Order: sequence, then C-alpha cells, then structure tokens
Amino acid sequence: SRERLRGDARGEAALAAPGHGSELFQLRAYRPGDPFARIDWKASARARELISREMSADRNLAIVLVIDAGRMSRMAAGQLDRLGLAANIAARFAEQAVRIDDRVGLIAYSDRVLARCAPDRGRLAVRRIRDALERLVTDGAESQPTVAAQALAQTLRSRSLIVWLADFDDPANTAALHAAVAPLLRRHVVICAAVDSESMQALVTRPARNWRDPYIALAAGAELERIGRQAAALRGAGALVVRASEQDLESAVLRAYRERRRLRQI
Repeated sequence: SRERLRGDARGEAALAAPGHGSELFQLRAYRPGDPFARIDWKASARARELISREMSADRNLAIVLVIDAGRMSRMAAGQLDRLGLAANIAARFAEQAVRIDDRVGLIAYSDRVLARCAPDRGRLAVRRIRDALERLVTDGAESQPTVAAQALAQTLRSRSLIVWLADFDDPANTAALHAAVAPLLRRHVVICAAVDSESMQALVTRPARNWRDPYIALAAGAELERIGRQAAALRGAGALVVRASEQDLESAVLRAYRERRRLRQI
C-alpha cells in the first residue's frame, strides 16, 4: 500500500538515561575511576574541582524482520497467503518501530536471500522495506533458514532484536530454523512468530461423521503436538515464541516487542 505512513506509538519514547552513548547526559562531580577523557576541563576550571561528563545511553535498537518466502509461504492464511500476512505484519511493525527512533531492516529468504534492507531510522527505512515487500513473491524453492542466519550475522554488529516470521508446519523447516536461531541467541534477542492454525484445531474437535474423521482428528492432534514440541525447543534455546491466529498474530508480535523494550530486555 502507498498510503501515507501513520500509526500510534502507544506513548512510548526513547528517553535519555546515563550510559555509554555519544551524547551528553549531564555534568557531575568527578568520581575516582572516571576516564580522564570524560573530564570537562572548562567546567572543572570554573568550579575549581574536577567535573566529569556523563553520556547518555544509546537507547535506540537495531531490529531486523526476517520473512520466509519459500515454497510453504503459498499456504493460505485467512484471506491472504502466509507471505502476504508476513509482509503486512512487517510493514506495520516497521512503522511502529521508527516512531520511537529504532532502526529497522528486512531480510527475506528461501534457499537464498531474496531481499535485504540494512537497519535504518525514519520514514526512509519504512519506504525501503515497503518497496522490498511490494517486489517480493513466493519462491518455489525449499526454505533454508541458515541462509537468513548467515545474512543476519553479516548485517548485525551489536546486540539486536530479530523478529523471525516463521512457519512451523514443515517439520524439516522447523528443525532447520532451530539450528539457525540457536547461534544467534548467544548475542541477540530473537522472537519467532508463527500462525497457530485454527483449521488444524478444528479438525481435532470436529465431530466424526464418517469412518475417516477419527483418523483425521488423530493425525491433526499428532501434528499439533509436533508443532508444540518444536516451539518448546525454540523456547528452551532462549527464543521468544509467539503463536497466534491469522487475525491476532500482528498484535501479538507488536505486544511482545513493546514488552521486551519496556523491560529493557533488548
């Protein structure tokens, strides 16, 4: 969509706080152990005692949205396919992130990187991500999450937030996702978000009307158990797993992002 960027930051703001950033937070009396480079000599001369500069913490985050655009992204997700759902979530997430001065980027992949936008601030960053999403189409190849993990390792130089819009329906893909995410968790915060299929849940609870229905219900139940085990394995590795219906996934992802930011866990 080319509509004008808008949104609500829900009262959030990037507030200054003491830390190791590059902007001045305040002047204060010298404390033993302060680096000499932090001493403000002019202020010290006026006060006739040593005065140190205290710098503000760098509070803006680097965020990368990761989209699986492989073969399984053709699967239906409500009125869209899963690629369309992920693209909408990514575009709106980017709008919210830049409103509190976070830097946001994008990686889309199948068996190779299909789109890449380095994390950046402001409306230009949102426009780049939107343009990349508009050009993105489902690739017929099997997804290889390690391709995205390698691109992330090349892109991110400091602790960052990775929002991986994933697919838990393919067993091989989910196992590969776990292998790709685990090394990233040593340095970064990872949110893995996936559609929790309501149609699969409906198959488990649907009343039997013919001899096939009990077998279909058993198969659907076994698949849901497998997905639950894969999600538990990702949680055990340290990732935050968000599963919700097609209608609720966007709000669930944004809520997880805001909560982690509020608790300063990123």
